[in-house]
Amino acid sequence: MTHWIFVETFHNWQVEERNNFEFMGIKETKFRNKNISFGDKIFIYVSKIKKFSDVREVISGELYDTPSEYNYDREFIKCVKTKSIKILDKKDWLEFSKIIKELEVFKRSTSPSNKLLNAPIKLEYNDQQILKDYFKI
Repeated sequence: MTHWIFVETFHNWQVEERNNFEFMGIKETKFRNKNISFGDKIFIYVSKIKKFSDVREVISGELYDTPSEYNYDREFIKCVKTKSIKILDKKDWLEFSKIIKELEVFKRSTSPSNKLLNAPIKLEYNDQQILKDYFKI
């Protein structure tokens, strides 16, 4: 089981929220290149807002056609099946600036924001634990 940081827009987050986080749009190449699989945990970072919102679990190692009712703000032909593990109240979303200095994945980066552009980002054990502690899971 691998833990990841995924980045999405607030619009796309709302689309998934309306659909109970059953699916999450993803580029097929990223899915395959990163070897995302059943049981992986995903910490969602919402761009522009610059906060972590929720944690999901991948519940199928396969890709699905994105449902037509998912009106994302960019094209995602495929999606991964997920289930929600923990959704923070919007007022409690975790600010990136609060934890950036704690996470090794960003400590080693000269430009954390550029690193997020290349998400999904695989998390090492210590970073997983830090985020789990913040999410209380």
